[in-house]
Amino acid sequence: MATWPITGYFSPSDHPSSLPTTTLSSIADGIWTTSASNATSVPSSNYTYYLPPQLVISTWNIAFIVIYAALLTIGVPANIFVLVVIYRSPKLKGVANYYLINLMYADLLVLSINVPFSLITDIMHENRHYMLGNAICKLSPAISQACFYTMSLTLTIISVDRYFQVVYPSSKFWITKSVVLVISSIWLISSLLVIPTLIFVSTENIRGMKLCVNLMPSNIRSVYRLLVVIIIYLIPFVIMLYCNFHMLIAVLRTGKTTSSNQIATKMKKRVMVIVSLIILAFVVCIAPSQIYKIFLEYSVIRISAATIIKISVVCRTIAYFDTLINPILYAALNTRFREGCKDITHSFINRRFTALPGEISRADLILQTKNQSLAIKELCTPALAITICHDEITKTTDQSC
Repeated sequence: MATWPITGYFSPSDHPSSLPTTTLSSIADGIWTTSASNATSVPSSNYTYYLPPQLVISTWNIAFIVIYAALLTIGVPANIFVLVVIYRSPKLKGVANYYLINLMYADLLVLSINVPFSLITDIMHENRHYMLGNAICKLSPAISQACFYTMSLTLTIISVDRYFQVVYPSSKFWITKSVVLVISSIWLISSLLVIPTLIFVSTENIRGMKLCVNLMPSNIRSVYRLLVVIIIYLIPFVIMLYCNFHMLIAVLRTGKTTSSNQIATKMKKRVMVIVSLIILAFVVCIAPSQIYKIFLEYSVIRISAATIIKISVVCRTIAYFDTLINPILYAALNTRFREGCKDITHSFINRRFTALPGEISRADLILQTKNQSLAIKELCTPALAITICHDEITKTTDQSC
């Protein structure tokens, strides 16, 4: 059997006991973390492994290929469709929808960049060699982190904006007046927070294994992760919880005042339900990976390396599902969105059946046949009759045609 030498890779059963000079653990972004204090003592590639030249893909990764393919196939078109409808429908030109557009863009970035690269990275690690290069090794987890940070901050801003719209409807809060500034600030904060990832994540040869690793010193990494959890997830979650709770109280009080406010109350309830469900989906999808990272970082749990790898991949996949849930929830629950879909559909149909200059539109003629049968006699021409005279039209146009 032909063999080829490639950079070595450890199996889950060999990790970490067979590597006493370094500490490795997988994280949800598809890269490995290693203690920088130990990384300097890791010997260079002293081992060459000879393996069959075929690509090896385990049943585990095949299952995730199917899952990720479904995410891409459904998630990308769904987010694009929501964006198109929002852009094309005047009914959806509201402040909250601009923030939702920002959310959909973050979803698209995760789906189009991180989902495929995470899967490819997993397969390459399984085949004992990371070949995407140092730039992709740095950018892929950085983009993923920035997008999820952006989602969290955007949902917080949406909650605050809706809070002032419902609880203090007469006030004009700065979030409403400075949408572009707020969205730019969100991306700036998210980008600044991923600078440590861009600095410390890189490709390294560790005992013959070429891996994408995080070389951040363990003491700095512990503080960094704790700060991220507090700033990006814990504080925003408290703000979102506070805003939605007080929105609920305000809506219930409004509903008890007069019957004339029933329509406004229904609209407020609908908006509150949409925002609350999107927030709930985000928390449910993101919480497992963040809790798991903290548990691993502070050694709250001690499990085998094989289990670490599998739980990391599962948590990461659950987080990716949020990018699919967002557009589905928005499209299913937003009445104005459905109306916008109808408007776009009608516009497309009208353009599809619009006649050439000097001709009569088939759609117009059929409509006139149903409503004004006498008008068809005046509009019908011999050339037109050849293409459009069906049973219903022929009844009123035989003589003139």
